[in-house]
Amino acid sequence: MNNARILQESSDYAQKNNQDKMQVLHVIDQVLVPVRSAKKENVQIYNPDAFRFLNQSENLDLEHHRVRYMIFVL
Repeated sequence: MNNARILQESSDYAQKNNQDKMQVLHVIDQVLVPVRSAKKENVQIYNPDAFRFLNQSENLDLEHHRVRYMIFVL
């Protein structure tokens, strides 16, 4: 949905957080559009994983974009 690219020359800032875990900052060249629920009445979808994104795409505000996928059963 977004075409943001990582700017290599401004990225890879590594730092440990309060729990002593390494975090890395990557700088991108565009503002990302947040994924939001399409209707306020429906269940609010917040930060969906890939499976939920595909299964709930009709309930998301994707502006003029559509999601099409096929399920293969073996």
